[in-house]
Amino acid sequence: FDTGNPPAEGQDGWDFYSKVKEHIVYVHIKDALLRKSGEEEVFTFPGEGDGYVRQIVQDLLKSGYQGGMSIEPHLSAIIHLGKEASSEAKAFDTYVEYGRRFMRLIEQLQNAER
Repeated sequence: FDTGNPPAEGQDGWDFYSKVKEHIVYVHIKDALLRKSGEEEVFTFPGEGDGYVRQIVQDLLKSGYQGGMSIEPHLSAIIHLGKEASSEAKAFDTYVEYGRRFMRLIEQLQNAER
């Protein structure tokens, strides 16, 4: 499951997640603004878009999800769309920052549970 694909394709992320969550075994963390017809995809840091990243991760953790999660930023490069990063350093820095922000989001969710 990819948290950023539904909004990037103009779909409601929570609705899509709710319909497939019992089948999820791996999650790609990506976030995007809800795309309207004819608009380009706009990707964001986790929790800053319309992908319900915070809510989905919280729901997965509460339900005992034991599968993996990986980050898939799409901020510097989108290889399958032919978008290359402007530099390797920018791609690296963006990836690290994305990971840090996702780690903070996880920590916030875990602290809220205590």
